[in-house]
Amino acid sequence: MRKKISILSALFFILLIFVGCSAETYTISKGSIEVCDSGITGAYGNFNGKYCKKVKFDKGDKIIFHIDIRSVKGKIKCELIYPDGKPFVELKDNKRVEISKEGEYKVQVDGKEHEGNFMVYWNNDI
Repeated sequence: MRKKISILSALFFILLIFVGCSAETYTISKGSIEVCDSGITGAYGNFNGKYCKKVKFDKGDKIIFHIDIRSVKGKIKCELIYPDGKPFVELKDNKRVEISKEGEYKVQVDGKEHEGNFMVYWNNDI
């Protein structure tokens, strides 16, 4: 019985690893995606799916997004998603965004058979 519980626990943990946020999922081979307080970076042989980081912003915040993408093949894009799950804006390098309503947004990276690497980070425009 303990062995079954251990196996189920291990499977649940593995499932959690492969789930981004709010049911967005991704697969990755030969590499990794990592997050920090104000950024997401990834380098891999293949990234397919959605990876996101939840970030709390206040109404009126002015945020500058910095994006560096290197592609060998495939497609990748970055978006800022409203707290209600609707897309707010596609993010490009040095994109300045004024937050229209307070809440927990998602910075989302969407890869389609992408091989390469990316770096997305943001800071307040003071």
